[in-house]
Amino acid sequence: MGRNDGTLETNIGPLRRMLPSLMPTRNGALVYYEQQLDLTKTLPWLEERQPSITFYELAIAGLVRVWSERPQLNRFIAGGKLYQRDEIAFSISVKKSLDENAPLTSIKAVFDPNDTIADTCKRVEDLIQTGKDKKRETESEKEMRFVTKLPIFLIRWLVALQRIVDWYGLLPRFMTRNDPLYSSAYVVNLGSVGLEAAYHHLYEYGNIPFFIVIGKLKKAPVVDDAGELVVREVVNIRYTFDERITDGFYTSTALERFREYMEDPELLEASKP
Repeated sequence: MGRNDGTLETNIGPLRRMLPSLMPTRNGALVYYEQQLDLTKTLPWLEERQPSITFYELAIAGLVRVWSERPQLNRFIAGGKLYQRDEIAFSISVKKSLDENAPLTSIKAVFDPNDTIADTCKRVEDLIQTGKDKKRETESEKEMRFVTKLPIFLIRWLVALQRIVDWYGLLPRFMTRNDPLYSSAYVVNLGSVGLEAAYHHLYEYGNIPFFIVIGKLKKAPVVDDAGELVVREVVNIRYTFDERITDGFYTSTALERFREYMEDPELLEASKP
């Protein structure tokens, strides 16, 4: 019986096949990567479309496009084996309010790479509004509220049991469908609360191989094409990813494609899914 969220990769080399045994944990196989994006073209493009499209929504649209173009990014390790994920799903974190004591919620959504930028951005906007709704709980919140009423020893036993069942690919679909840690990537917008991007660890629970953190928009010195030092609007994005899913060259070229889309969104509009 195979997994219900991915297809086993068999056409891979011996090193790729060995890596999960050599590095059995995600945090033992993580790689850090950073980009500074020049927003000279991006911000005027957004101004023409505000308030309908925000930078964060544009970033999700760009990631959906890149993940569809570069499918090796959409792999994951489970049970010591490499799988191709069956869908493109991103998870986001939303604070109920800007109060520093406000609770944080996580939401997972499946995205269709054939959608337009406007479709994807509207989807993200709806997710954020759902997360901010204080009167409405997401599916993951409901599940956690139920589980956290149990004694600690029982919670830990259930988590251990879940990992064993997941190792053999036997978790039913209802347990992974809405779980934010069973997705293509976790995308966090720290810039929305005025913070710089940070490197985040990967979770051993679930099978998410990417954590992407977007920082605040700011001014910074940049060397232009003429070799002159100029001040530009920029944003830093920091990635943590599991190197066992694909090689670093493939990942870095894919993320540079994401840079191209973000620094010139007209390319994203013109490019077909």
